[in-house]
Formats: sequence, structure tokens, C-alpha cells
Amino acid sequence: MQLAGWMPWRISIDHWSHPHDIALWFRAAERIQVEVEGVVPGPLDIETLPDRRTDPSDAAELAEGWLDWWRSLVTAPTMTLPLDRENPPVVWSFSPPDFSGLHGFPALRQAVAGR
Repeated sequence: MQLAGWMPWRISIDHWSHPHDIALWFRAAERIQVEVEGVVPGPLDIETLPDRRTDPSDAAELAEGWLDWWRSLVTAPTMTLPLDRENPPVVWSFSPPDFSGLHGFPALRQAVAGR
């Protein structure tokens, strides 16, 4: 907004996206161990976690896939309105029901979709 004789200003609201919440909750629920650094936050403080559903033998793929998933989410361009339905935002590929953005990590994709 700009008024004559005043400095221009702008207010914007940045909404945290649901895909970020899903990724963080899933990491906690499945006890995925990743190094906390840079854009990777520490673990969520959840009092009672659900039972783990993934096979511990898939731990390496889950960790690698989760890191790729998280970095894709935090580096994705911000969504602007109106949305372009022909070129949907990157974060939508990491959303239910099929989590197509996780196609390179089949064990992770199956586990996330199963939750």
C-alpha cells in the first residue's frame, strides 16, 4: 500500500503447509533418525507416539528418502494465488493420497501412504 507522503508498505502472511506437518509427524512416528542440521529441524516434542509400522531393515532408505522429501519441501517455491492448476505447486506431489513425489523411495512412499 502506498499513500501520498508516506513510505510504501506491504503485509503478507506465509502459511505453513500441511505437507511439512505430515513429513515431520511421520519422521517422529516412524522414529526415523536423521542428522539435525541446516534446514533439518530437531525432533518433534510429541508426548505419546503411535506404534512404529515400518520394518527396521528399511531404516537407511527411510532416512535417505525422508531427507530428500524434507529438502524438496523447504526449497520448493512458495505458492502464490491464484494457483496454476496446469502447473501445481511442488508440495502437492508430497501430499495425500498418493505422495507421488516419493516415487524414488518405494518403502517410504508405501509407509507414508499407509499412515
